[in-house]
Amino acid sequence: MSPEHKKIFKNRNVEVFEVFGQKYDDAILWRSKDLIHNTVVSSGRKTVNEIGTKFGAGNITKAHPGLIFHFPEPSYDEHENNFVAVKFSVSGEFKINVFFEKGAEPKLDSKESVAKISALKKEFDSKFDYVFQLSDKGFNSSQISMAKSALSDMMGGIGFFDGEELIEKLSEKSTKKESKDSEPQTKKSGGNVKTIDSLDLELEDEDDVDIHDKSPQKNDSKVDSSSSNIESEKHKIRDKSKTLFTSTPSRSAFPRGFLWDEGFHQMLIGEFDNDISLEIIKSWFDTMDDDGWISREKILGEEARSRVPGEFQIQRKNIANPPTLFMAIQKYVYKLEEHLLEQENIETSVFNKDIEGIIEFYLNSPKFSPGIHLTHSTSLGIKWLDEIYPKLKLHFNWINTTQFGDLSIHRASRNPENEYCYRWRGRTVNHTLASGLDDYPRSFPPSDHELHVDLISWSALMAKVLSQVAEVLGNGVEEEFYKKVHKDIVKNINALHWSEKEKMYCDLTVDERGKSMHLCHKGYLSLFPMMLGLVSPKSEKLGHILNLVSSKKHLWSDYGIRSLSASSEYYGLGENYWRGPIWMNMNYLVLSSLYKNYAKTSGPYKNKSKKIYDELRTNVIDTIHKSYVETGFFWEQYNPETGKGQRAHPFTGWTALVPLIMAEKY
Repeated sequence: MSPEHKKIFKNRNVEVFEVFGQKYDDAILWRSKDLIHNTVVSSGRKTVNEIGTKFGAGNITKAHPGLIFHFPEPSYDEHENNFVAVKFSVSGEFKINVFFEKGAEPKLDSKESVAKISALKKEFDSKFDYVFQLSDKGFNSSQISMAKSALSDMMGGIGFFDGEELIEKLSEKSTKKESKDSEPQTKKSGGNVKTIDSLDLELEDEDDVDIHDKSPQKNDSKVDSSSSNIESEKHKIRDKSKTLFTSTPSRSAFPRGFLWDEGFHQMLIGEFDNDISLEIIKSWFDTMDDDGWISREKILGEEARSRVPGEFQIQRKNIANPPTLFMAIQKYVYKLEEHLLEQENIETSVFNKDIEGIIEFYLNSPKFSPGIHLTHSTSLGIKWLDEIYPKLKLHFNWINTTQFGDLSIHRASRNPENEYCYRWRGRTVNHTLASGLDDYPRSFPPSDHELHVDLISWSALMAKVLSQVAEVLGNGVEEEFYKKVHKDIVKNINALHWSEKEKMYCDLTVDERGKSMHLCHKGYLSLFPMMLGLVSPKSEKLGHILNLVSSKKHLWSDYGIRSLSASSEYYGLGENYWRGPIWMNMNYLVLSSLYKNYAKTSGPYKNKSKKIYDELRTNVIDTIHKSYVETGFFWEQYNPETGKGQRAHPFTGWTALVPLIMAEKY
């Protein structure tokens, strides 16, 4: 700084350390960042005006910003202030350690804190290597570093949210449902179709405006926010304050909970820290209402709502979302069953005085504890399942009660063996947000007679998981009940949704004559029965699905599986959200199912499944790694032509599943 500038700013020092305290109303405390920004900017403007008037504007432009942007009157009163801001103005390289002290706790100095942080890093690295064993898989240091970043970023996105939720609630008359009791039950189509259809917010489209800009956000996709076509009376309410422990897909872009995303998140988190994962899953089900509904987005409180456009803030009680949390619960059940078997084996060894068996068991004990729910005493694990099981049943019953379809037109030509069929509520002309696949092509125009293959596949998974949980809990009656439900749903998947003409699974709709017809858009939708393990390894249908997956004309790319066939008339059009780009959650499901259900299982398609699995796994890992090295980010989706990351970033939601893919821990 020149002598002239030093003279001008003689009363200020650029190296100053400033503290500013303030008492804000609790209701606006979350806006503290904006408030302090306004304070500093206001102070800076005042300085610029004063100095500029006295010495001329030219003397301001070369000044260090730290001399201009400062707190008006550095002050702090620990008894009065509920907000404190600290400002450092430094030059060159620097390091700042921030200590939070409470009461008479021992104080840490800088060296101690660095040592503790270093120890925690080593512990993380050690546990990561133990859990995923990527070095043994042949991955290099750059790939392993990328995988560690994916996990740590996802764990860093875990947060606690609380506040009121905005819900659009229909009148009691229109939302009346059948009574539920503790016995297993499912609502089948027919009978009450008109009652449920009055809840529909569909057949109203708002897609006459641009949806995505160059940096689209998850909530940019149009939803059915207008519902003027609803005859029943409705009103918007602020639901009672709720709390949610959740993992956000992106702390900067989407700082809130998403039901559709969360199940994928827990596949990874549960592998590394099972106890935290179970707490998150439980927290989501604790937000469920008395009917079994869970809102698709958890926008709790004014702070969360400040990040979401007004038309997207209100949640609707007829709108479902893919029940991905059932996947995470199923994975937990498998782990629990393994530990129950270990416990049984050690008890048998003790009873038989098998010293060698006992020694071997303890020598092979894990280096890191799998968590209190998966210790050798599994009572807590069983208790957790026992407590959440009624909520799982209630949510399944809500799906069957509110999202059932209408078989009346399809019955004669499809010959379904039972009444299970499903339709997402909340359709608009161009979007099915409830499905999670937003702009994926569906019936045009929307129809009450649509039946959706992805939703019936999710319902089959739910029934299977319920039977597995009932088995672990020793409830034989309900285990058999849900096994039958699962079997019946799978029968209808094949009877209703398989197109022999197209050799693929499709949605059902009606043609212009009102006749049943398959609507077949090759893409992720076609793969759901296979992705969720509902297709027999010996079925010819699997062969056709594998042909579709591996076809470069349709879904295969060098970077992952496309969301929509490259030959589709809709490929890459419109907002192009789920119309071609590569999504890693769907690629994860394809890989997971190939690995668990087909590539290692005897059948005519075992070798082909293995070949596709190996090539796809390599492509997906390379795509994520290359983009991460080039940009430093994980991305919401990837370009099917170039492999470059696109849309929201940083995005360590389901893209962060890459460590599981690398470790083959599905």
